[in-house]
Amino acid sequence: MEVKYHKDYRHNYLILKSINTPASSYRCRMMTDNEIKGLLPCKERHINGELFLYYEITSKQSLLSLYENRRINMEFLSRLFVQLKTAWDNMSRFLLEEQYLVLNPKYIYTDIESGELLFLYYPFMSEENYIKQLFAFLTEKVDSEDDAAVDICYKALDLIERDQFVLDEVLNWFEQEYYFCHKKENE
Repeated sequence: MEVKYHKDYRHNYLILKSINTPASSYRCRMMTDNEIKGLLPCKERHINGELFLYYEITSKQSLLSLYENRRINMEFLSRLFVQLKTAWDNMSRFLLEEQYLVLNPKYIYTDIESGELLFLYYPFMSEENYIKQLFAFLTEKVDSEDDAAVDICYKALDLIERDQFVLDEVLNWFEQEYYFCHKKENE
């Protein structure tokens, strides 16, 4: 992907060039004509006969820059996967395939005001091992003192390596960990 950024007096945009093919036109139309919760808002712009996708990133920060000098804890991991599941569920309502979701931490954004995570959907190129990129980053940045977070990152990475990753199973781990932690607190 050839990524450009544009800043005007009111907005910041991440810009990607469109590679229009018949198969991608449906995906592109769905994502630009609808507000899909969990995805970065996107609009088409035609410039000199070419089509560009402008993703709104005003007041948003990428995971890569947000966690450059910080560590990831269990609370963040839980929020990330619940919001990823929400995005996947919303995409499926519009028949958008999950392999077009770019899960590189450089392109996952956090809304600074709300804390909501927003994902970039690029309808022209599917990601090979798309979830592996994310877990490689999470495993590198996880807080080594947060045993539960470390455990979940490595268990999920193991599933990915064996091509057995299922997001719902990972979400169950978070629910079990939440239950276990709260049970210990109440004893």
